[in-house]
Parts: sequence; C-alpha cells; structure tokens
Amino acid sequence: MINDMPKGICDFQGAGDRGGYVIATGTPEEIAQQESSFTGQYLKAKLAKHAGDKVTATAVS
Repeated sequence: MINDMPKGICDFQGAGDRGGYVIATGTPEEIAQQESSFTGQYLKAKLAKHAGDKVTATAVS
C-alpha cells in the first residue's frame, strides 16, 4: 500500500487484519533506493527509464 504524503511517499508492507508496517518514506528517488520495497524496485526502474526526459509544468486555472 502506498500513501501519498504532501512531500513524499510512505510505503507499507504487509496488510490484512493485523495491519502492516512502514518500510520506506520519502521522495520517489529515496523510495527507489530501498531494496526491500517492491514499490522502490518499481520506481527505480521507472526513474532510470525516464532519467533524461524533460519535465515541464502546466498551469491549471
């Protein structure tokens, strides 16, 4: 489970009626460095794939 935070991501592992635990928190780049995080593995691949992409902002009115 991933919980979006204002300045980053909180990645939880283990779910169900006994709950789970936080395995990583931070920006996508920080989560990508967590070897035990499936989300981190996914983000690492995506960040590497798009490392040279230009990002532009779009104003929303």
